[in-house]
Amino acid sequence: MASRKTLFELTYHDDDDTGMYQVGEIDFGITCELEKYIKRYGHKGKNEILAMLGYLAYEVQDTYNKNRKEETCGEAKSVQ
Repeated sequence: MASRKTLFELTYHDDDDTGMYQVGEIDFGITCELEKYIKRYGHKGKNEILAMLGYLAYEVQDTYNKNRKEETCGEAKSVQ
């Protein structure tokens, strides 16, 4: 059976009844598994993580761009 371990997390606050956070605020956590992973997989592991983070950065930018394009197109249609 396959197993997974969390190296880090990226979350956002979608609600806050304490007043400590703003809705939409990004939060992250790095677990001790990251250090274990780097020790075990070394340079190759580091490169794999950075490649995945690069891909995730691309996906965030691409999603943003697609949404901006839809907003822009929607605004243009409503003007006509």
